[in-house]
Amino acid sequence: MEMGVSARELYFQLGMRGDDDGFVGNPKRIMRSVGASEDDLKILQAKEFIHEFESGVIVILDWRLNNNLRNDRYKPTIYTEERKQLRFGANRRYLIGIPVVNQIETKNQSQTTENQATSTVYQTETNGSRNITKHSITEPNITQPNLVSSNSNYINNIKEAEFLEISDSDSDSDSDSTGGILKKLINVFEQEMGFLSPTSMEELRRWLFEDNYSAEVIKLALKEAVLNRKVTLNYIKAILRNWRNDGITSAQAVQKNKEEREASKTTSKVWNGPDIPLDGPWNGTEG
Repeated sequence: MEMGVSARELYFQLGMRGDDDGFVGNPKRIMRSVGASEDDLKILQAKEFIHEFESGVIVILDWRLNNNLRNDRYKPTIYTEERKQLRFGANRRYLIGIPVVNQIETKNQSQTTENQATSTVYQTETNGSRNITKHSITEPNITQPNLVSSNSNYINNIKEAEFLEISDSDSDSDSDSTGGILKKLINVFEQEMGFLSPTSMEELRRWLFEDNYSAEVIKLALKEAVLNRKVTLNYIKAILRNWRNDGITSAQAVQKNKEEREASKTTSKVWNGPDIPLDGPWNGTEG
């Protein structure tokens, strides 16, 4: 089953709007906003990128594999009933299936709070009789995120969702994918602007992949905004637009333009008039 462009865009948008646990409560509205169909949602579920609950809520299955928030930023999902139906696999991927009897967690004091030894009981039916099978699994704790620095939201999953790789001559070799470029750019912006909202991250995505600004040019526009103490997306967008209108489309062109402006300022300050005595007297006609 192939993933079309609309399915990829839907996955991207779902990730941008997921809460801190990777849940999205209004996938239908997001589908309409990007022009995706029910088939696109089914493709994502068939490929096990997402799971849709009976309530209509969806969860991104690889959310915790790639996205952790610091405890002071984490807000638990409001979809508690759906969350109860999930557990973690060994690789921190969400697994579907609530234990039928109970889920007993036994803490090992020698381990860190990141991991717990969890004993899970499952109930199965064989030839009309019920069998109880007990599995001992070492899993991370699902109730609280680990204290790991992170930005946003799911962006590493874009590789797994088979997004086209987009090379960027100004970016590092380990960040030449769609997700890598955007993730690095978000990190840079959050250092200057604080935590970015999904809307702000979507704006950065548009600058990169729709307006086709290079990551380095965007970062230079951010630097310009910081120097001018006007660090807003609208101001940065205006800088980018003005540069493009002036034919400035690369980091080298930005640097050259800056040097020319500085040279022009220096030249304009040179006094070419007559010498004026420093100690006076002045009669008002001295230059």
